[in-house]
Amino acid sequence: MDDLLRNEIAEAGREQDRLLAEHDQWMARRNAARAAPVSEPPSPGLITKDYGGNVLATAPQPRAAASEGDWSQWEAWMAGHLAIMRAEIHDKVARSMGTLIVELERQWREDIEQAERSDDEIAKLQIELDRLRGQINRLKREAAGDRAEMRRERALLYDEIKLLRRRCDLAEHGQIDELPRKARNHDKAKRRA
Repeated sequence: MDDLLRNEIAEAGREQDRLLAEHDQWMARRNAARAAPVSEPPSPGLITKDYGGNVLATAPQPRAAASEGDWSQWEAWMAGHLAIMRAEIHDKVARSMGTLIVELERQWREDIEQAERSDDEIAKLQIELDRLRGQINRLKREAAGDRAEMRRERALLYDEIKLLRRRCDLAEHGQIDELPRKARNHDKAKRRA
């Protein structure tokens, strides 16, 4: 609830309190007029008031309409005034609720747009992740192929060495030692290339 709505509600409450206090004062004056400090008259038309000296005073003649009170005008005025106040409060609450609804809808739209942007970003990142995974898998396959090829070449070289050893005569011992060295040099040259 925003401050504007709170202030309007507080103002309406203060106005109602003022009107109720005004009504209470009016009712107090009305009740005071009915119960004036007057004693029963010793004779008709004569009322005595106690002022310390017990002075006699003539009581005013009561009016027929005021004794019972025809409060229909006052009640009509009060009902009209209260209806106006209710209408004002209703209008202020309705406007405040409308403002609140508009603000909440705006905030929800922003949240939805932000979530959609996040979904788009996640989709882009997912595509990038899939591309990188593909590259990693390709590099793994290439590395595995290179290792397999190196193993095959090494196996072929060792097979050649074994074959050459079998062909060589044992008397030519120095030449046999040179063959593995040549094979190792051949492996090193292949790795550099």
